[in-house]
Amino acid sequence: MTPTKIISVLGTAFISDFIYLFENVWKNHT
Repeated sequence: MTPTKIISVLGTAFISDFIYLFENVWKNHT
């Protein structure tokens, strides 16, 4: 795997986790 590919995968995983947490917080507050 190239460094660019690794960064892309990590970035995607980070964004997915962030969206997941955001949705949970949003549901808890509504």
